[in-house]
Amino acid sequence: MFTLKTASLSLVATVSLLAAPASAETGGIPNFRSIEFGPDPAGMVDDVRANLAARLPAGSSIADARALLRGAGAHCRAPKASGGMRCRYSDIQIQDDIMQDVSWTVNVGTVDDKVLSFTVTRDPASD
Repeated sequence: MFTLKTASLSLVATVSLLAAPASAETGGIPNFRSIEFGPDPAGMVDDVRANLAARLPAGSSIADARALLRGAGAHCRAPKASGGMRCRYSDIQIQDDIMQDVSWTVNVGTVDDKVLSFTVTRDPASD
């Protein structure tokens, strides 16, 4: 017997299957939170930069950049009319019983709603 509940499940399954190849192609970058719980978060800045460069070449849309960074746990401000968007992930790190703020900042340079360049920084730069 066909019911609305069955139809809804079928629709969800179909949409999920159609969306899977697209997300598998582009992939994401490591989640900033998982990096911070890793063995050497300060040493991961170059890896994050390389992952972003591979997934956000110049000319990528700002929407794609924002979605990728939000997927990694960053919060992005609205793009500025003059060009540029800042995305930031903030957390607290505990080392030797001392708590300190830590943040990852990705500044995306934009022109005509496209990614032009980006920088990646982590503060503190070393632990």
